[in-house]
Amino acid sequence: MNKPSIYGLTLDQMTAWLGERGHKKFRATQVWEWLYRKRVTAFSDMTDVHPECVELLADHYTILTLEEHTKQESLDGTVKFLFKLVDGNLIETVLMRHKIRLVGLCDNSSGLQHWLQLLCQRAAEEESGFIGS
Repeated sequence: MNKPSIYGLTLDQMTAWLGERGHKKFRATQVWEWLYRKRVTAFSDMTDVHPECVELLADHYTILTLEEHTKQESLDGTVKFLFKLVDGNLIETVLMRHKIRLVGLCDNSSGLQHWLQLLCQRAAEEESGFIGS
């Protein structure tokens, strides 16, 4: 059985899922902190989470992260990343910065390159910017 990534859950969904299995609300916040602040790559690294909760999570979810394959940075601060997925596929993303703020994060994969290129160009032109995927 392929287990889904824990990163597919929102905090509310994780809270509800753990609550349905008898865990208190604060457990979801603990797990969330480990995933998004401490950036663990294994459930067993969550040292202050109850072992029963850790085992439950490991039985039902995986912690899949991206592997940085290539990083290119231009003089204007634009950064292009090529990430490798667990299945071996690659995802290209571009992080564009503006003098005022972050302008956009554009994903140039899955046949959406032209559409996203237009969005990124538009975001670079607008003062308010564009944040998206």
